[in-house]
Amino acid sequence: MGTNAQAPWGSDWFKIGLFAAAVLVLVETTALVAPFTALDGRLLWTSASLLASLSVVVSGVITFSQRAASRIHTASQGPLAAITHAALLGSPVLLIAVPVASTLFQGSYAATLPGATSAHWWLPLAAWTAVSAALLALRSWIYAGNSEPRAQRVRALMGACLGLALVLEFVNRRVKTGEYPTIHGAILVVTLATILAVLHLRGTIFTHPHPSPSQTRTSPNRFVRNNFFRLTGVLLMMLNLALVLRHGLSDPAARHAITHRGLHTGLLVRALRGTLDMDGDGYAQILGGADCDDMDPTRNPQVQELLDNDVDENCDGHIGRSDMPDLGPLSPSTPQNDSLPPPLTSSVDDGRRRTHTSLLTRTQAMNVLLITVDALRFDALESTPENRRDYPAFFELLDGSVRFDRAFSPAAGTDLSLATLLTGRVDAFAATRTTLMEAMQSAGWETFAVLPSEVLRYAGSTLLVRGLNGHRRMVNDRYQRDVGTYSTSKRTTDYGLDFLDQRDPIPPHGTPHFWLWLHYFDVHEHDEIQPHDQEFRGFSISREPGDRGQRYRATVAMVDRSIATLISGLKIRGLWDHTIVVLASDHGESMGEDPRLPDHHGRVLYNGLIHIPLAIRVPGSTPHTSLRVTGLVDLMPTLLELSGEKGDFFLPLDGASLVPDLLAPALTVLEPRTLALNESDQRGVLRWPYKLLWRPKDKLFELYNLESDFSETTDLSTTEPEALQTMMGLLGSLPAVKIDRSIKGRAIRERAAHPPAP
Repeated sequence: MGTNAQAPWGSDWFKIGLFAAAVLVLVETTALVAPFTALDGRLLWTSASLLASLSVVVSGVITFSQRAASRIHTASQGPLAAITHAALLGSPVLLIAVPVASTLFQGSYAATLPGATSAHWWLPLAAWTAVSAALLALRSWIYAGNSEPRAQRVRALMGACLGLALVLEFVNRRVKTGEYPTIHGAILVVTLATILAVLHLRGTIFTHPHPSPSQTRTSPNRFVRNNFFRLTGVLLMMLNLALVLRHGLSDPAARHAITHRGLHTGLLVRALRGTLDMDGDGYAQILGGADCDDMDPTRNPQVQELLDNDVDENCDGHIGRSDMPDLGPLSPSTPQNDSLPPPLTSSVDDGRRRTHTSLLTRTQAMNVLLITVDALRFDALESTPENRRDYPAFFELLDGSVRFDRAFSPAAGTDLSLATLLTGRVDAFAATRTTLMEAMQSAGWETFAVLPSEVLRYAGSTLLVRGLNGHRRMVNDRYQRDVGTYSTSKRTTDYGLDFLDQRDPIPPHGTPHFWLWLHYFDVHEHDEIQPHDQEFRGFSISREPGDRGQRYRATVAMVDRSIATLISGLKIRGLWDHTIVVLASDHGESMGEDPRLPDHHGRVLYNGLIHIPLAIRVPGSTPHTSLRVTGLVDLMPTLLELSGEKGDFFLPLDGASLVPDLLAPALTVLEPRTLALNESDQRGVLRWPYKLLWRPKDKLFELYNLESDFSETTDLSTTEPEALQTMMGLLGSLPAVKIDRSIKGRAIRERAAHPPAP
């Protein structure tokens, strides 16, 4: 490493940029190509082209800033010149810090942090100042008062840059890979910059204060030749990029690989689609995007499909028809459910009608207890010896109930799930005339709820408390906002029993019935509750934060103990035989078993996140298991019918009453059901046995037969085209629910949740 080496960042920034890209392309290719699969040339072409373009741009920006800094430093000396030199050299960090600052504090919790409202200006300034100061300190350390840099320290700096690049790449691929795309994109750019630093550091990282003639003199012929080849390379790269934008991801398999395995490529695809969204509707045509008309904001995947108009409004490639075929004869391989009862005879029909009338006569005089357990997976309460041993109270309730084993939440987040439960609507965020609690309250029920502060904050307090005579806001994050380090299940039960103690054991005639809702939150906080918590201490759990499965089961067991106290309290007070009990969850939880799932929940609609336990206990009814496909959207019409409330002031409900399933199993008739599913990254529709998932931004369809493939491992979208077309038609006919969990999106939902004017 001689003293006459090239100026830092080199003169051939184009070549250096390509070489740096090659390093990341190698890593990205390893991630994109799944084991035992052939190389996809178009996929790798797209990935390499995007990474190379980014790397060349980053190299060019750094070179430009370095040359500007060199002129300042060469023209003058002294502390001010050194500071100006470092500031110019560090100025490219603004290109990263500005977009990060504009999105970093958009989340509901992040927006409440100190300085969040002004972060758009102080965060870039702080980043620029920090980088400039670091560069100034590094220059002082490299030169150490000498006119020549110390080679040993330069080598140490190169090693540090290489180590930093490896750490950043590991963090980018391992930490919250499905969240915070802007931050991951910034880490990618910084990783590229550190690789470029390693490649450029040959004699010094800063311009030599007194460059020698051999460093600055370039022959005219060589200058023309170098710039000609550089310009030719840039033009070829731009042409190649244009081809990639138009044709690179036209294959669904390539989009699937990038969506699920290609971190860097996926970040670049997302950024380019957002930048080149010509009509501002949130979707673009480039790189296989789902927008079918980039100049018409009224046609995009969020638009509901209109039938029989020969126009594809929602850009799914399907023209909606009112004469869509039923799913029954789609495929001869579709399994037939032999457990379905035979067609009803007149005698059975009469018996069913009498039983139905008798049931409603009894239930109209009963109380209602709604128990919701946040983030409770279906398999946590599956009937296994281990679960029955660990959760005896849950199974005491389930064994006396009608259990729905094909129940699904409409989303993988609490906000839309609970809103759907309370409104009975697919688009539960739209203005609602009457909620479930308001209906009960108007019919004379005394309504009360115990709700965690975090749920009220993020799911929307306005909608959740409408129609409640009273509610208890249970603070679950007293010490740090949105961090539940202590358990709350016992307090939830205590508050519920305190409410019951205000009533007579058996209300006399004319006294209103009660409608009690308890939302248990400890399972949601399984990663945050500390092992030394007084209630948590008695359970056999791991003290290692990484053992999520054991911690999850421990929190379920803790809720189970509180449910036991609640059941005992109802029995002691003489209410158990006079109370309808509904047990449900708002969504499931990721346990790291599927790489398609996020760290916890939200964003996507795979069964691990939306298959939930659901059971209804009606005293005097025969317990059994129903195979009806159902969801939280069905609870409002069910509970309205059980209470005898059928007022004309309700909007049409999208759910179906489950009261027929509460009859004897022999009298139950299963009919086809269509369930709408909505999340921030996916939409979906379920009509047993098929489930269709659609990523609108990636124009990516996935079709699964849940009868034979409940874990959703075999995508049938290319092998069963008729089923795909029918499911696409069903999806297009359903309203698309926009899920925006930022502070702005939550504020919009809160305004829409207020009762409409009479």
